[in-house]
Amino acid sequence: MKRIFNSKGLTLVEVAIVLVILGLLIGLGASLIGPLTKRAKINETKETLNANVEAIISWVAGNKRLPNTNEFVNVIRNRNDSWGKPFYYIVDNNLVQQPVGTENKICDRRTTNITVRVYQDVSTYQDIPNVAFLIISSGENYNNQTAGTQQITTATTIIIPYNDAPNTDYYTNDFNRPENYDDIVKWVTLDELRIKAGCQGAQLKILNNELPYGYVGSSYNATIYAEGGISFSSGGRYQWCREGSLPSGLNANPSNASSDCLNGGNWGQADSISITGTPTTQGTYSLKFYVRDNDGNTASKTLVLTINPQSSDQNGSPPGSQVSFVNNIGQFQSTGAVNVVGTSVLMGLSTNNTTGCFWYPSAYQLSGKTMRAFFKFKFLTIDTSSTSTQYADGFTFALVTSNMPNNACGSLGEYIGFGGLGYDSIALEIDTYPNSARGDTSNNHVAVVKGGNNTHGASTTMGTNPSCQSSGCLAGSNATWLEDGVEHTARVEIITGCNPACNNCGSNQQNYALFRAWIDCPTSSCRDLNQNYTANPTVSHCFQLPTTMNSVKFGFTQGTGASVQQVEINDFGIGFF
Repeated sequence: MKRIFNSKGLTLVEVAIVLVILGLLIGLGASLIGPLTKRAKINETKETLNANVEAIISWVAGNKRLPNTNEFVNVIRNRNDSWGKPFYYIVDNNLVQQPVGTENKICDRRTTNITVRVYQDVSTYQDIPNVAFLIISSGENYNNQTAGTQQITTATTIIIPYNDAPNTDYYTNDFNRPENYDDIVKWVTLDELRIKAGCQGAQLKILNNELPYGYVGSSYNATIYAEGGISFSSGGRYQWCREGSLPSGLNANPSNASSDCLNGGNWGQADSISITGTPTTQGTYSLKFYVRDNDGNTASKTLVLTINPQSSDQNGSPPGSQVSFVNNIGQFQSTGAVNVVGTSVLMGLSTNNTTGCFWYPSAYQLSGKTMRAFFKFKFLTIDTSSTSTQYADGFTFALVTSNMPNNACGSLGEYIGFGGLGYDSIALEIDTYPNSARGDTSNNHVAVVKGGNNTHGASTTMGTNPSCQSSGCLAGSNATWLEDGVEHTARVEIITGCNPACNNCGSNQQNYALFRAWIDCPTSSCRDLNQNYTANPTVSHCFQLPTTMNSVKFGFTQGTGASVQQVEINDFGIGFF
């Protein structure tokens, strides 16, 4: 008899095997639920921590300090971690409070009170100094084992154990329950915070890059400035120390000097260091200056002071020159009707319809300093008319924003290479041709002009130019008093900062400047650039110094129109002090 079998069914043994496998899979899945849930909560908490850190950094960018512990809960995006417990916040108190005299607490500071010590195992750790703040989650065990919310006021090390470190609890005010460490911690160092908050440059630094030359027997005056850091509340913003001896005849204030400033050196307190006196010996002296702020940060810079022998050549560099025709005329760059002859410059070249510009290509800081310059000039085209119309048009000594190209020049004719220059600028105009459309007088005149615009009384990008009825634009009693073929002297100063003459000694004093110039001042007294000149100026003008002119280039411009001119300029020197 033939048997028929059903090949599509399962035996009891096969069913049992399937059930066992299913049971194993279900059991395995159940056993994974806990770890997977824990990992998900850990990842979610880390994401929340990162979001909270970014929220704090965004807040810092607008407030220039870190939030305190009370402000913290309103700054962060989520107050609780994935287990529903509040985050803890640790911050350096110095980065929270805004001290008097400090505008930017984050950007000015270099150190903090917080060090984070991260353990890799029982005995191996790494110290991370100058931490600005930390945010802590107490993890799955709900037990904060690291530290509590606080504003740190003294040097403190926050210990971060390795994961699952046994019997750990560094914060007993939560649960006094040593157990395996599972806190989740995120910290930000001060350097990281400064970068993300948009801080620029060094926190504390000495501004000077060089010292002016001195001359034996001539008065000398230089000032060393610093910026940034945490100011002392009284007695001067900084502490200063100097390594190296001054030339005989010169004194420093503060006078503190040491062979080793950083190791028990002698420090004095002041806003800046001034070096004054009359040197009696020539030579080159290497001086290293240190500055220290109220937070203990230090910065230093080595500057070279050169004292030249007394020169009897009055056509040499004016005393105190940092740039002069004698030493640097080959470094100037010329455009248009300009010719260099030895240590003199000829401009105009007796040609119609010209412009000419002669710029020194390097930039110098003007903000916070005093600029002093001296030069001699002679119009070789002598005007014998009574109307000052035989020759034209004049020249300027100008300071322009440092980003101007070295081949830039303004318009010809009555604009004398300055009008139409197109950059923030200020100049002493020496004008030989009357032009009523520009507000000129009928005589040769000297005037202060600004903003690439030499129309007197006109509105410019830097405020209104002085009119020729003011102290900023003056003419002589003779129509051709400058076009006489005689060599004339010119002294120009720009004093930035607090100028009582400008009534600008308030909180924005660095935004203002006082322009002064003297024509035909005695060479014996006004040629020395080491000191401000005290005689009454020929022209003066107070103006707001735009930030574009914090550093400047300098040089000369000229222009001719239908008439011609040839002016010789020599004995030029300039210094920024």
